[in-house]
Amino acid sequence: MPWSNQSGGGGPWGQRGGSGGGKSPWGSGGPQGNGSPPDLEDILRRSQDRLKDFIPGGSMGGRGLIILVLGVIAVWLLTGFYTVRPNEVGINMIFGKYTGTTAEGLRYNLPYPIGRVLKPNVTAQQRVEVGYRSTPTGQGRARDVIEESLMLTADENIVDIDFDAVWQINPARPQDYVFNLQNPDGTIKSVAESAMREVIGRRNIQAILTTEQASVAQEVRQIMQEALDAYGAGVLINVVQLQAVQPPSEVRQAFFDVNAAQQDAVRVQNEAGAFASRVVPEARGEAARTVQQAEAYREQSVADATGQAARFSQVYEEYRKAPDVSRERIFLETMERVYGGVDKIIVDQNGQGRRALPATQPAKPAPAAAGQCRQPAGSHAMNGTTLRTGGLILLVLVAIVLYSAVFIVQQTQYALVLRFGAVQSAISEPGLKFKLPLVDAVTYFEKRVLDLDLPVQTILSADRQNLEVDAFTRYRIIDPLRFYQAVGNIALANQRLQSFTNSAMRNTLASASRDAIVRTERADLMNRIQADVNRQAASLGIEMIDVRLTPRRSACGQQPGRLPAHAHRA
Repeated sequence: MPWSNQSGGGGPWGQRGGSGGGKSPWGSGGPQGNGSPPDLEDILRRSQDRLKDFIPGGSMGGRGLIILVLGVIAVWLLTGFYTVRPNEVGINMIFGKYTGTTAEGLRYNLPYPIGRVLKPNVTAQQRVEVGYRSTPTGQGRARDVIEESLMLTADENIVDIDFDAVWQINPARPQDYVFNLQNPDGTIKSVAESAMREVIGRRNIQAILTTEQASVAQEVRQIMQEALDAYGAGVLINVVQLQAVQPPSEVRQAFFDVNAAQQDAVRVQNEAGAFASRVVPEARGEAARTVQQAEAYREQSVADATGQAARFSQVYEEYRKAPDVSRERIFLETMERVYGGVDKIIVDQNGQGRRALPATQPAKPAPAAAGQCRQPAGSHAMNGTTLRTGGLILLVLVAIVLYSAVFIVQQTQYALVLRFGAVQSAISEPGLKFKLPLVDAVTYFEKRVLDLDLPVQTILSADRQNLEVDAFTRYRIIDPLRFYQAVGNIALANQRLQSFTNSAMRNTLASASRDAIVRTERADLMNRIQADVNRQAASLGIEMIDVRLTPRRSACGQQPGRLPAHAHRA
């Protein structure tokens, strides 16, 4: 933008001429006394004069320059010392290439920009939450994440599970954690959710809610460890902790009512069994007592009859002697026996009811900013100082050229060298590399495991049942040249892989039943999908490391958390 001089102003640095004199941004007027900036020769001369004050003898000779350079190098080398704490492991790199690990204590590595040290904490117990999010303070009610917590069981019910996976970096392989995974936390969380859905899909809801929670947690931990070892994640899964296992909130109260009814039914059956155990022996004892009483009564009756017959014979003999007296006596005795006492029998028959149990029915990497190089201003006179100035300028230019001729490939990167848009070489080994300065350009690609989470979609199974299924994939670039020619960047590669995976999922799952997808053949189906996607992804220079399915629920109008079949019976 030009500066206006019509009003006598001296430009942005102040007034020109006059008693005050022009002031430049360097604090004084120019060598001609006007407001123009001083030339580079004047600045270099002043710098040399000030530098002589720090050099013995006041002369900046060759020896002094060598001492200054050696001093700077010595200070730079001393910055390479570093300490490793007891909970850390040092990971050394030279020109971006991994060279080894160091234990606790004072250690040394070449300083930046040649060397670099990473110190991950290998003893910290880290936690990933699935199905809920706790508050920052750890107190108060946690926020439920139903997209993660609702899981489909083997008996077509839905259970709400919140759990933690506690993990740490493997102290024996910390370099795997640093170099192999681009998103460690997201990968561990996705693997945890997928493993839990796989385990829950093989069990009935009643077992999950009651007796098998410990075995579920142990099986999930084992599946997670195997999957992360296959990724080369350098992670140890210490424990999986179930925080909450219950029916979904929509039917939770109804589910508890059904369980209460089932417990009441069991209680009534137990009471009936106890009553039968008590009454049957009593009835048998009463029957034996009745039989014994009947036998005694029979013997007594026979004895009475025999005695009565004998007495009758005796009475008859007496009656023959005095008939009137005997007849009256017999009549009185008979009346006394008949009316002397009357037996009363009360029969009380009670009704028996039963109680009905009503059924309750449930309801992208940002491009690097382009650097700008300011060209030095031209010199004025060709004298001794000008020659030194030209030499310094030449040295700076040589340094810039040399700097643009080298580049570093990190342990986690591939590099492609492009010359006027044409690929000259593909570099997969880390370290210091060379290229033609100001001509060649370098493009970097990720060597670590990359992740892709697919959205939920509805799949029609072979037995004509709709399932809501989502999946996540883990992949890596194995051919950077083919990847650059086919897609060129991670965003476009993710779009292509999503299309491949969705197509493979629909083709594979359409030939499997709902039970096979959720429970019996899940691992085999995932392997078939992975092989299909791998075949298509090879044209992009990509290798699929893992494809994991996460069936969420039946999508055929079923209410969330449908109760078991026996809950619908009256």
